[in-house]
Amino acid sequence: MMKRLIMLMMIIMATLLVVACGTPAVTPDEPPADAQPAPDTDEGIMPRPTVTTDTSPGEDAYPMPVQPEPETDYPAPETMPTYDPYPGVEDYVWVVHPFGEQCEDGRFYENVDAAVSALEEADIEVDRGTTVNLNVCLACGCPTSEHYRLHIAESDLERAEALGWELYRE
Repeated sequence: MMKRLIMLMMIIMATLLVVACGTPAVTPDEPPADAQPAPDTDEGIMPRPTVTTDTSPGEDAYPMPVQPEPETDYPAPETMPTYDPYPGVEDYVWVVHPFGEQCEDGRFYENVDAAVSALEEADIEVDRGTTVNLNVCLACGCPTSEHYRLHIAESDLERAEALGWELYRE
């Protein structure tokens, strides 16, 4: 019984598919039987076509006519100096120094402020300071991964290197 019901549903679906996808009763090349010929006049056509004989563009047509050049004897505007938010940054370099050594308990400087103070006491111009973590070896005697990083004047680099600081290259 179930097989017959499924078979009947498949036949109905196939029939619907053939009807829906089959060829139309009237092909587009053949007019329908009740079609009337088109009228010879423009009476029934809306909107009516506009016939013009003048094909030359007017003065306000696209493209716009060329405008005359403006006068060039005006004085140049006064330029205002720009504000440099980082004055002299190119004259500064970053230097680093480790907190201490692996397997040792002491630190070279207590904190960043102490490192800045030590360099300023040596007459080295320090702009700012921070800490960074660098990749280092893990053997005893190697520097710690934590380093002090200071932004100092480039002219003071040799004095900072004499105190154990190294040029930091990112």
